Amino acid sequence: MAGMIFTVPLLLAAQGLAVSGVPVYFPASLSEQIPQCRHQGKVRSAAQLSAFEREWYSRFLYAAKEPSLAEMAGTGNASGSVIRFTWLRSFHAPVVVRVMGLGTAAPRLVATALTGWGGYDPGVPGPVLDRPLRKEEAVMLQAVLSGSRLTEASSVANRRPVLKECGIADPLGTDGAEWVLEAVDAKGYRFDKAWSPRIGKVRDIGLAMLKLTGWSIDPVY
Repeated sequence: MAGMIFTVPLLLAAQGLAVSGVPVYFPASLSEQIPQCRHQGKVRSAAQLSAFEREWYSRFLYAAKEPSLAEMAGTGNASGSVIRFTWLRSFHAPVVVRVMGLGTAAPRLVATALTGWGGYDPGVPGPVLDRPLRKEEAVMLQAVLSGSRLTEASSVANRRPVLKECGIADPLGTDGAEWVLEAVDAKGYRFDKAWSPRIGKVRDIGLAMLKLTGWSIDPVY
């Protein structure tokens, strides 16, 4: 379900391998059922990430030769903040954009476009960008991140969900795009996602990170 986010406990031994044999990049705890909202007096629960999605996203990150940010959080090897946006469009090239060292004196941008389609096979790495992030770019990205839950301090251990009335469920479809965000810093690992968002922080952060690449990104969906 889009629009929900929490910091996961780092029990990474449960990550293992996907059925396809590639490493799983996301903690199993993201697939646990947690309370989300109330409907007619009853609490509805849902997982942040299905088992299918864990394997799907992992295949594309593995093809892009990306590191596991959840594992990075578990080892404490992250310097500053690391933010990653994974864009999986059904019928267009997948794009992965990662910013490392945000908040340090030497942030860096790494972006990879794969040759496949987001809804099918990932293909292989095509264009790859690896360069220092300019000061004004880092300031811009930090401004977009400000106020998002990718940067908040609470953890799953001390957060208690505020149960509101359930709204209209996010539409499901076969054509569209997965917008997947991950972040790791001294506070831990965070995750959020949305399906073809038209508004909201996931879209704002994703577009800001795509802009850093300078690549032609049409169509955006």
